[in-house]
Amino acid sequence: MSELKNIQQHLERLFNYDGNRIVFWHDEPEEYKDELDNIVLDDVNILRVQNNEYTLKYRMLREEPKKANFLFTGLTKSGKISTIGF
Repeated sequence: MSELKNIQQHLERLFNYDGNRIVFWHDEPEEYKDELDNIVLDDVNILRVQNNEYTLKYRMLREEPKKANFLFTGLTKSGKISTIGF
């Protein structure tokens, strides 16, 4: 089984069976940033954290509070880890 297929199945389990609404994937070495476009999850927003933390927070908490969200983040240009405070 390909690594991407394995990742997709794991994410589907997190959303569909474990009932998670928000899943964070911190990929510090940014190994998978190009593969993110190949991941397809039904009824899940796939969002990249790219210095847009407050926009994403507003979207998840105010605009679409019941929608599932998968957030992908790596290092910022400054070398610091991107985070979102709730």
